[in-house]
Amino acid sequence: DLIQGSAVSYLTQGRSTIRAMEYLRYDAWTFGNHEFDWGLSPLLAFHNDTTLPMLGANIVGRPGQANPLTRLKPFIVREVDGVKVVVVGLITPGVPTWSTPDLLGDALFERSLSALRRIMPQVQAENPDILLLTTHQGYRPYGDDHANEVNAIAQAYPEFDAILGGHSHQAVEKALVGGRTLYSQAGYYGIWLGQLDLTFDTVTRRLVQKQARLHRIDSGVPMHTGLMAVVEQDLAASRA
Repeated sequence: DLIQGSAVSYLTQGRSTIRAMEYLRYDAWTFGNHEFDWGLSPLLAFHNDTTLPMLGANIVGRPGQANPLTRLKPFIVREVDGVKVVVVGLITPGVPTWSTPDLLGDALFERSLSALRRIMPQVQAENPDILLLTTHQGYRPYGDDHANEVNAIAQAYPEFDAILGGHSHQAVEKALVGGRTLYSQAGYYGIWLGQLDLTFDTVTRRLVQKQARLHRIDSGVPMHTGLMAVVEQDLAASRA
């Protein structure tokens, strides 16, 4: 839910946010349901232009049709100081609940477990030291629903070391899901910054500690000069 929802994103059709993410050198962007609010064509315009790695393992093409989002990946692999980190991305499967068929074109949205059954053999073949899931779905302690399947994911795939969630507009600093998987969600509207700290023992090749924290981003946090230079013109236009 990054490209739609504010005056500046409306005026720039999401490009201001994309430019900011590129400046910040994001490792991955997992799509949310509001990415489709203007339809597939505007989304494809900067999907084809941006350098950002984009994730969405459960976004597929209609039967007999290729996935229209050709650069979308189910997961990425990152080497960090000799530690192999694999990050899987899932969108909420509830997208068709809110977006009409004319907006979605040939894009279909799988249930989470169906998509994971399809891609996890490829993920495991990478032999990851650390396995993370970023998902535009929220943790519901009282049970999953059609759009949020975090409990089912954690039960079926306890090999995920941590799940970073979204969608439900909740600030969840840390929760234990499925008995062993750390879950964290940095709220909404950029009010919080989520920090995940992982300690990996390079001798025993084991993840030995994981901690999640949320930092409140308020007026006491200074604006970043370089980032402001990237977006100030767009912000000025939206203020006007």
